Amino acid sequence: LGDIGKLVKEKECDLGFAHDPDADRLVIVDENGEVVFEEYTLAFGVEAIMSRSENFGKNVVINMSSSNMNEDIAEKYEGKCFRAKVGEANVVAGIEEHNAIVGGEGGGGVIYPTINMARDSFVSLALILELLAKRNQTVSECIVTLPRYEMLKDKVPVSGSLEEMYTKMKNHFTDCRVNELDGLRLDFPDKSWIHLRPSNTEPIIRLYGEAKTKERIEKLFKSTKEVIS
Repeated sequence: LGDIGKLVKEKECDLGFAHDPDADRLVIVDENGEVVFEEYTLAFGVEAIMSRSENFGKNVVINMSSSNMNEDIAEKYEGKCFRAKVGEANVVAGIEEHNAIVGGEGGGGVIYPTINMARDSFVSLALILELLAKRNQTVSECIVTLPRYEMLKDKVPVSGSLEEMYTKMKNHFTDCRVNELDGLRLDFPDKSWIHLRPSNTEPIIRLYGEAKTKERIEKLFKSTKEVIS
């Protein structure tokens, strides 16, 4: 990513893209050579699809750890955003269930069922280019028009029973909406949230969270780690 950023700046390119090896995730590099946080890939895709007049009021499906940016964008275009368990297959099932026009996972994976029912980095790339061309905007200019959140992603070692851990969290954080579809997700009135779920590949708990300010999400993470440690 650093090499692509340098190349974009050196060659005065409009933007750059990085695909992962199996071409299901995409990361954007802006016109200044700055690597854009991977959550923006899905947000760009949702904005590109939902902003078309024929898609007003349609549904979006994302996973439990994806940014609230997507919910806000769907709401802006009179649509609804549904959450599925983490995992491409789960999101695809959600897209089918809710007849969604677009979906995906915040790690850079857009699913656009009009073309195919899988995360596809080349489809993501095309949608982003189309959006920027229609609006005659640079990447950084377009980002300014999207909802703004601060997200943290971390992991903590598993310590004891998961159920006990979740119970401690629910007893400590009482001013929130509880969702146990996939691990434990807590949504707070100020649109901040935290999501804990066990890894399928490592003896760890993945901890994701988001808030309107960096201070708020850092405080939530600090409290969470104190509660579950």
